[in-house]
Amino acid sequence: MEDPRAIIAREPMHYRQVLTVATATALNALDGFDVLSISFASPGIEAPRVFRRQFSFGYAAISRFSRAA
Repeated sequence: MEDPRAIIAREPMHYRQVLTVATATALNALDGFDVLSISFASPGIEAPRVFRRQFSFGYAAISRFSRAA
C-alpha cells in the first residue's frame, strides 16, 4: 500500500478538490463576518433607558439580566 502523503505530493489537485476548498474557505469567511459586524455595530445597539408600554415585561427582564453579565 502506498503512503497517502506521497500520493498527495505527487498528484495535482483535481478541480473538484479546488472547488471544495474554495467553498469551505468562503463559508468560513462568511461565518466569521457576522461576528465581526456585530462587534463593530454593538456600541450603537443598546436597550432603551425608559421602557414604555410597547415593551413587554419579558423584554425588560432580558435587558436587565443581559446588562448584569
